[in-house]
Amino acid sequence: MTAVKSKSDRPLSRRERSAQTRARIVEAAYRLFTEHGYEATTMRAIATRAGVAEQTVYFTFRTKAGLLGAIEDRAVLGGEQGPDWQDRIERELRAEGDAQALIERWVDATASVLNRITAFVAAMGAGLQTDPESIDRRNRGRDQWFGLLVDRLSALNALRPDLTHARALDVARGLVRVDAYQDMTRSFGWSEGDWRAWMTRVLSRELMG
Repeated sequence: MTAVKSKSDRPLSRRERSAQTRARIVEAAYRLFTEHGYEATTMRAIATRAGVAEQTVYFTFRTKAGLLGAIEDRAVLGGEQGPDWQDRIERELRAEGDAQALIERWVDATASVLNRITAFVAAMGAGLQTDPESIDRRNRGRDQWFGLLVDRLSALNALRPDLTHARALDVARGLVRVDAYQDMTRSFGWSEGDWRAWMTRVLSRELMG
């Protein structure tokens, strides 16, 4: 009888090998940036830590700034949970039919993102990209995330009747801010659970009434 190979035994496809190489480079760069700083870390050092050729790093990310952007995306969108985390969460939120449960699940996911952003900003320090293109990319991602909540509440006919879609977005973006989360959890002694419970109550009141 011929032995059946498990999925883990089969040869990796070219796409899978490429994804693994990319992940190794991102992880190596993140470790080096946090250990030595963004400016002091060279692409050669990143390649050595990742176990790849230097030209592979350049071919994959082109520039160190491009690599930092990939690290930021990883930190924000999935961290150790993997790149599919955001897609899975968004599917679950779109399938949620109860408005209150929707807000609770959205806040839970947002707290995870804010926690990773706080750690990322602290680790990167002055290396964090503040050019207009990077800021615009962050804002687009933020607005898409907030829009998911407001769109779903609207579809469930759960938005307060005095709120337009645009005003609801303004309310949510004004309440859920990285700097406020950092202050509460790092300076004021709130736990992440404290913040989640409080923000769920506030958003429920302000968006649903």
